[in-house]
Amino acid sequence: MLSILAITTATQLGADVEHCENGNEALELVCDGLKAQRNYDYILMDCQMLPMNGYEATRRIRIEEERYGVRIPIIALTAHTSGTEAMEAGMDAHLNKPLKTNELMEVIESIETKE
Repeated sequence: MLSILAITTATQLGADVEHCENGNEALELVCDGLKAQRNYDYILMDCQMLPMNGYEATRRIRIEEERYGVRIPIIALTAHTSGTEAMEAGMDAHLNKPLKTNELMEVIESIETKE
């Protein structure tokens, strides 16, 4: 679950935010969006959720994206890892909690320049 601070930060930056309680909900939202040809610009993924954590949700999202020829940037948010596990799961970047606006913008700019 994204923290209130992360949701507030993204909203203040002008993002429309859809909040999920766990990886199952995130996977369902992304799959529904893919089916409706309504893709998300970015996913901020908390890694420590139950019953499905952010790593597993990301792996499953990547499988679904392949069916549609789409890749949505996924940014890991966690206080419990260095980011290696996030990258191995298929995430594009890693940020430590608490989320800082300038760091989020730097990661988004980095992702945008890679595309």
